[in-house]
Amino acid sequence: MMIRTLTLPRLLAIAGFALVALAGTARADAACRVPGTVTVTQRDERALRVSWTAPPGAQGRLTYRVTRAGRVVGQTKKRSMLVRTRPGLFISLRIGVVERGSARMRCSVAVKARTHARPRSDLLAPRNLDVRELTPQALRLDWATVRGAFGYRVYRDDTVVRQLQNTNLDVPVIAGRSYRLQVAAVDRAGRAGAMSKLVITSTGLSAPQAPTSLTATDAGGGGYQVSWRAAVAGSSPIRGYRVYRDGIVVGQGPETSRLVTGLEAGTAYRIEVQTFDSRGEASPLSAPLNLTLAPPVPTAGHGRAFLLASTDRSFEGLQANYMKIGRVYPTYYDCAPDGTFLGKDDPRITRWAQARRIQVLPRINCQRTAVQHRIFTDPVLRQRWIDQIVEVTRTNGYEGVNIDFEAGLASDRAVFSQFITLLTARMHAEGRIVSLCVSPKINDNSLTHPRSGIFDYPALSAQADEMMVMGWGVHWLTSPAGQLSPLSWIQAAATYAASMPNANRFVMGAALYGVDWPAGSGASRPGTALEYDDMQALIAAKGAVPQRDPGSGEMFFQYTDASGVVHDVRYLDVETIQAKHAAAAAGGIRQTFLWRLGDEDQRIWTLPSVSGL
Repeated sequence: MMIRTLTLPRLLAIAGFALVALAGTARADAACRVPGTVTVTQRDERALRVSWTAPPGAQGRLTYRVTRAGRVVGQTKKRSMLVRTRPGLFISLRIGVVERGSARMRCSVAVKARTHARPRSDLLAPRNLDVRELTPQALRLDWATVRGAFGYRVYRDDTVVRQLQNTNLDVPVIAGRSYRLQVAAVDRAGRAGAMSKLVITSTGLSAPQAPTSLTATDAGGGGYQVSWRAAVAGSSPIRGYRVYRDGIVVGQGPETSRLVTGLEAGTAYRIEVQTFDSRGEASPLSAPLNLTLAPPVPTAGHGRAFLLASTDRSFEGLQANYMKIGRVYPTYYDCAPDGTFLGKDDPRITRWAQARRIQVLPRINCQRTAVQHRIFTDPVLRQRWIDQIVEVTRTNGYEGVNIDFEAGLASDRAVFSQFITLLTARMHAEGRIVSLCVSPKINDNSLTHPRSGIFDYPALSAQADEMMVMGWGVHWLTSPAGQLSPLSWIQAAATYAASMPNANRFVMGAALYGVDWPAGSGASRPGTALEYDDMQALIAAKGAVPQRDPGSGEMFFQYTDASGVVHDVRYLDVETIQAKHAAAAAGGIRQTFLWRLGDEDQRIWTLPSVSGL
């Protein structure tokens, strides 16, 4: 009889028997003593002899316990034990030391073993073993009856699949793998006869079929619910479906429908669906479903408004009031400290606006004095900026651009005008618009003014298509509290702009934000810019009663915070905007723009001066 140390799964031939033994792991800690090498021998088809060596360094006789599936088989001071079993049955054993004064084993060695019955030499091998594929996941085995057999044992890759009395069996398999199949007859005692011929076979791999019957239902808001009929599986079970929009995956999952969003009115789309199975095999694409959304109603307005691309609230403001807006200026681009042109288009905003015939002129912002100076005076950098501005307008189909270069040096007045002249020539050659933000001024007596000195109104208005006068900022976040833009100041700035040779190109702007200044405000205690809705929440929280300032049309109030600091607050409502537009009109400028969309007093959209209607 052969004896082997249980260190690896083995199939042992033992005096006409077969023994399978699997080594386990010790469940121990540093203080545990566990038996050494464990061996298993098969005495007969219904009994195994389990033997072991003493723990390393053990002295004296120890008490050992053997358990089977958690139940005690026996306890001994010897180093072996006979374990009863049945032929072909896997059993799990643990052998451990029972420490003195303890009723349990703290640690043990685990083994698994299985016996095979003594073969029956008089049981013939089953004949005519036939194997055929039922499905990629199942093989059908048939064989002839063996005289004297009580049943039959079916083997797949030398492992018993099942024992049965019929002469056929469907054996589960995995598609694309090779298998070894045999059958042996058995008697009532479970002793097997000779093995049938060996059949080696495999099932083919086939991909799932594509989904069919694609349909789409309008879900509103640029979304369609796309549905399809469940696909037929191939070799492996279906795991789910991938949905493509114009060749790009927009989602996947086990469902037979998916909401496809982001569809723009007036645009055609190709929707396709693909099946994939548990092996990752994919079907061909389904027949395409072509969707074309009806174009939206185009805007009827002529209003101008900036849009802060970094917040959805601003885009939502455009969507809610687009019928009053003819031109929008999203804040897409900026300058880096090293003079690099930064930013990117947001097609969600751009395409949505253009589909409604709203002109898109992205704001190209730069508020870095030193960077501006380099752009205007370094020929290489200047050309690079002009080329990049032209390129983004071409690539994204903008109707033009808005240039917002603030905090420039008054001494750069001439080179800035030259930059605008060169840019405008390139843009006009392609039929595009140049819009220019400028600081307000009531005369041009002070050419060194830190905000407005750089802007040469006559020279710039001769080139740019639009001169956007930023009609706010008399008081700002780091200044003392006060009027954001007095009405008399707006009228004076409009009067000066209206005196220019190209007065029809000037547009007067109004800011929609308010400011909350703490007492002693300045660079170290700046005010906070708040939208109209935020102002209303603050008023409600503090129980404030705002009053209107006749000199600016602005609403103002005070409150004291939890730290005892007094705050001065100013904001703009519909009457404020109406008063500022009236002041600009009195000075000769009737065209207006808004900085910026998002949480404004919604009543402003009833003003003709806002929408141009």
